[in-house]
Amino acid sequence: MGDAMVGNAMQSCPGIDWYAVRNASDPQMPNPNGDIKAAEEKAGQIYTEWGPFTTAASAIATWAIIDARFNHH
Repeated sequence: MGDAMVGNAMQSCPGIDWYAVRNASDPQMPNPNGDIKAAEEKAGQIYTEWGPFTTAASAIATWAIIDARFNHH
C-alpha cells in the first residue's frame, strides 16, 4: 500500500506511467465488539485460506497491465 505513494510522487514526472494492483489477501475485518484479538485471528484464518489465490490473481492482473501497456501500443 505504501507503493501508491511512489506512484503518486511519479505523477509529476512526464512520460512515466504507473499502475497499482492491490493484493486483496489482507481482509478488512469488522470489529463491532472491540475484540481486536478475535478480529486478528479471523483475518489470519482468511489470509491462510485465501492468500495464495488472491496473490495469484494480483500477479495475473499485474501481467495483464504489463501486456496491455507494452504489447498493444
